[in-house]
Amino acid sequence: MSWKSVVAAALLGLALIHAQASPQPNQPIAFEIASVKPTVSSAFTDPGSSKPGGRWSAIDTTLMTFIRTAYPEYRSPGLIVGGPRWINERRFDIEAKAPMPAPTSEQYRLMLRQLLRDRFNLNVRVTQQPADVYVLVVMRADGRLGPGLKPASAACVAEYESGRLKPQVVPPLQIDSAPQPRAPQPCMAATHERRNLRRTFGTWSFDATLGMLQLLVDRKIVDRTGLKGFYNINLEYDQRSTRPPDGANDLGVSIFTAVQEQLGLRLERRREPTEVLVIESADMPSGN
Repeated sequence: MSWKSVVAAALLGLALIHAQASPQPNQPIAFEIASVKPTVSSAFTDPGSSKPGGRWSAIDTTLMTFIRTAYPEYRSPGLIVGGPRWINERRFDIEAKAPMPAPTSEQYRLMLRQLLRDRFNLNVRVTQQPADVYVLVVMRADGRLGPGLKPASAACVAEYESGRLKPQVVPPLQIDSAPQPRAPQPCMAATHERRNLRRTFGTWSFDATLGMLQLLVDRKIVDRTGLKGFYNINLEYDQRSTRPPDGANDLGVSIFTAVQEQLGLRLERRREPTEVLVIESADMPSGN
């Protein structure tokens, strides 16, 4: 699977996670049928995706990846700790079918959690412990934002507040071959990529901005900006350079530099107590 396919899938998956309704709290939910087998050989890897008719499958994937899929709030490195070494090494194929024809993303995650408990004897708990994070803050003491982050127009805010438009948590990535990407419809957000330049623009909720940034960095983002609501965003950066620069390189503007210069925000590296998922135990999967 190419880098662009992985990112596009992550963008779409995160959007669906927030866009679809959740089942009732404590409602038991499990796959109707599930097959878990060690990977024998595979020409490609599928970390897990839904198929028509309520099917879900994964190919050549580690238990750690399954856990990150089932608990996406702990997807960032360092937020899942513990467990035997093999969970990052041994690879498995899963074929499963839900009891309903069109599960939501939340229902798929709950069914995957139950499958991991049943077949891998996975036992996890949540606790607080120090972890490496990025703290997002407003750079200027007077609170002024950068030229690429301005409050959305009253008309666009009214469109979202009326329910006529639904905010996308992270708009799908579009690869453009034309010299200039197509502009989004009024009030809509867009993410375009041409060669190595990625541009995000349009009307975004600040939650969407955070979701987009979280997919691009290697640590959990802790938001301390105090910003809420909808903004008109215009952010351009080199999609190859999404780590803090350690000296000169031949890449374009990194996401860290772009956030500072264009949005007027800053991602500060810190080590702080944060919520992590602890793997208490896990076993090799039981037979089908």
